Amino acid sequence: MGTGHLVMGELADYLTGKTLPDTHDERLFQQISRFLVEQKGYLKSDIIPRRTLRLSVDGKSGIVRVHFTLRVYDVSLMVLMYGPGSVVTRERPTLAAARLIEETYIVPFCAITNGREASVMDSRTGKVFEKDLNGIFSRTDAMARLGGYIPEKLSPERRKKEERILFAMDVLTEQECVDFTCRMYILDFGFWILDFGIWILDLKMMTFSKKQNVIIYKNGTGVSVDTALIIEEPLSIHIEGKPYVVMMRTPGDEINHVAGFCLAEGLVDSPDDIATIGFCAEEGTNVATVTLTSARKQKVADLLDRKGFVSQTSCGICGKEVIRDLHQITKPVKTAFRLSVAQALACASRLSEFQPLHEKTRSAHGAVIFDKNQEVLSAAEDVGRHNALDKAIGKIFMDKKITDACLGVMSSRLSYELVQKAARAGLEILIGISRPTSLGVDLARAVNMSLAWARGDELMVFCGENRFCMDQKEFDSP
Repeated sequence: MGTGHLVMGELADYLTGKTLPDTHDERLFQQISRFLVEQKGYLKSDIIPRRTLRLSVDGKSGIVRVHFTLRVYDVSLMVLMYGPGSVVTRERPTLAAARLIEETYIVPFCAITNGREASVMDSRTGKVFEKDLNGIFSRTDAMARLGGYIPEKLSPERRKKEERILFAMDVLTEQECVDFTCRMYILDFGFWILDFGIWILDLKMMTFSKKQNVIIYKNGTGVSVDTALIIEEPLSIHIEGKPYVVMMRTPGDEINHVAGFCLAEGLVDSPDDIATIGFCAEEGTNVATVTLTSARKQKVADLLDRKGFVSQTSCGICGKEVIRDLHQITKPVKTAFRLSVAQALACASRLSEFQPLHEKTRSAHGAVIFDKNQEVLSAAEDVGRHNALDKAIGKIFMDKKITDACLGVMSSRLSYELVQKAARAGLEILIGISRPTSLGVDLARAVNMSLAWARGDELMVFCGENRFCMDQKEFDSP
């Protein structure tokens, strides 16, 4: 878990005094070390940093880094892991690490933090005690909680299961899965795999919503009814065997989702850049893995070294830096497509035709891609607006029809991330049902895109107005 960043120099390790590369992740590591000693009362000698846990599953091997093990009197009390993004999505592999790091017993407590939030858990039951960084037990509290503690050892069967879970979520070897043995390995994990045009499908039925009983109060009365709730689950994307990003999404269409995401990130320019895409659907894992061709790996080596996706919104980065960074992988789009206001509004009005999940749950975003004749090329829905656009773009990308795409319609506000994804796909116009952000407009203007907001019979254009007119007759061609 965790990602690397630009090396900014050197720093001294708080626990050991050793000189280490100065990165954003290393600074967070040092902050946590100080926090444990100065605020939680642990001795430096209590803290074992950077342990390695070696895993071997079905002949495949890998290493997981266990960031901190807190030991008192030679007994491991807590495993502490850190990583960017949502701590909830990293709870399960943290539990597995705490259950596996010691051969003879389960480390009783574990925690996962991103430096701001934390989940503190009972490693044996998985129960979450605290949801705050300050909730991490002090040395005194941890020892007190051990009163009456009886060490528990995993059975061989349970240990094997935990190894599989941790392996699937945190390792995933770089093997390109082109031979029969590897395909059998992937089937054993419940993968969907796209390998040179060959699909191996998990037979498990995908579910996108679930029934929930609610009470609706209206006109002074309460009525109990069943309604549909959209399902939201994490998806961990591993690139070349290493964790790249964890995102929340609606299950389904994972291959296209991941392909669209990789295109938006600049990791690929063509489906031919992808060696394999795999998806692990085993319950509690939700991991997709991508391997690139040798030539592509060399071309995007800097992006792979960055180990963090460009389109995420993160603290400590300003708008100008975002636009500058995105220019590295985003070229200005051409101006070859124009349409009338009436045609633009007609495209926007069609969005609801492709939102059956939203009609059922009222909580799904949608994206529709049109060609120059306002014909629909693809459509997708997801609990996340970024995911919906990635899926829609991924479909035409994998079908090698992306050069036909001209216009996108979104059910959400148009943030800079969506503009970046659309520009990477070559879309000239992006229309939203909600208005864009200021950074979204700045980026769209910088990459020669048109941004507009549509509602009823009104179209508000924020940039790229040269692509619109009141009457199509004003244009010599569509």
